[in-house]
Amino acid sequence: MSTQSLLVDGAAATITVRTRAEGLLARLAHDLELTSTEVSGTATLDGAAWTATLSVPVASLRVVGALHGDAVDLTVLSAHDRAEIEQKMREHVFFGGAAVITVSAQGAAPTSGEATIAIASRSQRVPLTVSAAPLEGGATQATGRFLLSLDQLGVKPIKAPLGAFRVKDAVEVLFAIALRPA
Repeated sequence: MSTQSLLVDGAAATITVRTRAEGLLARLAHDLELTSTEVSGTATLDGAAWTATLSVPVASLRVVGALHGDAVDLTVLSAHDRAEIEQKMREHVFFGGAAVITVSAQGAAPTSGEATIAIASRSQRVPLTVSAAPLEGGATQATGRFLLSLDQLGVKPIKAPLGAFRVKDAVEVLFAIALRPA
C-alpha cells in the first residue's frame, strides 16, 4: 500500500477538554468542559502505521459550560465567569504565555498509538485509542480520548483558597478530527 498524506479539515475538527473538581468542598466547584474548533495539522498513513501533527492555539480554547456527569449545562456560568476562567487558565495552566499546544502522534496500528502533547517547553507522552470512520470524498473521521496529567506537564495545582477544592490532576481530552486527502 502506498503512503497517503492527509490534512486536518479545520471546519470539522474539535478538541474537548474536561476538568473535574475534587476535595472537601468540590460540590461548590464546577466541573468544566472547554473546547477548540481551531485545529490544524497533517497526518500520514503508511499501511497500518500512521503519524500525525496537530496545533491548537491556546487562545482558541473556550469554556463551553459546567459538566453534570457527561452532560454539559450551558446556563450555569455567566459570560463573566467564562471569561475569568479562560483568563486564569491561560495564566496558570499555559504558563502565562504559551501560544500553541502541539501534538505529535504515531501508531503502528490503526486503533492505537502514542501522542506527545507539548505546551511551551513542557511535554507529556500519553497512550491513545483511536477510532476511524470513512467520510464522504475519501475523508476519514478520527476520534478518541486520552488522559493528561497537569502535574506531569509542570502545572501547579489549581485550587481554591484554603484548599477547599482543586482541579483533579487528570484531565480528559477528547478529539474528533476530519482528515482529507492532501
